[in-house]
Parts: sequence; structure tokens; C-alpha cells
Amino acid sequence: MAEVMVKKKVTPKSAGESKYDKATYLKWFETMYRIRRFEEKTLYAYSQQKIRGFCHVYIGQEAIAAGFVSALKPGDKIVTAYRQHGIALSRGLDAKSCMAELYGKETGCVKGKEEVCIFSQRNMTILVAMVS
Repeated sequence: MAEVMVKKKVTPKSAGESKYDKATYLKWFETMYRIRRFEEKTLYAYSQQKIRGFCHVYIGQEAIAAGFVSALKPGDKIVTAYRQHGIALSRGLDAKSCMAELYGKETGCVKGKEEVCIFSQRNMTILVAMVS
């Protein structure tokens, strides 16, 4: 008689099991929330013509910044495109200095020189690739 192959029943992980701990999920959520709130305020200020130039917000991409930053080491360098507010915020740049930069103020993270193009700080390298 032919041997019958019996498939093993594979059970999915229970809802309580995860590769990451609760603190990691909370950090990701906090980062995504902080980026979204910053971008909403940025978009509002831009609509009020308080921010000059072009404004490319990061709304809808918050999870990218929150997730990939957790895989980076402190000295890692980043090459990004023009939508990089969220990445800068996720790397730890202060939201007040970022907003001041958008307004062109000297208290901005690049002393008000770059407006919407580049956010950076001495302890992090974020190279923005502006390709046209």
C-alpha cells in the first residue's frame, strides 16, 4: 500500500509573540507621530505662505523613517532625496530647530541658510541628493 504523506499543521504565531518588544513598537509609534505632527504644521505654515520656496512633506512615509533608523548605527551616513524632514527628525534632530530652519531663522539647524532643502547637524550626516 502507498504511503500517505501527512502534512504538519503549521500554527501561526499567537498575537502575543513578536520579534520586537513593546518598547520598540512604542518608539516607532512615537517617532511616526512626531514626524506626522511636524509635517502637518509644516504644510499648514506653507499654505499660509510663511515658508518660502518649495515644500515637499513626508506625510505617508513616517514608517520608513521610524523603521530604518532603528537599524542604523550612530555614525552611519544617509543619502536621501528632497523629502527628508522625517528622516532628520527620526535621527534626533530637534523639531524646533527644524521648523526654525523652514522659516529661515538663524536659530534653525543650519542657521536659516537652507530653508526646505537640507536639515543637518554636526553629529549626523544626511546628504540630500537633489536630482532633476
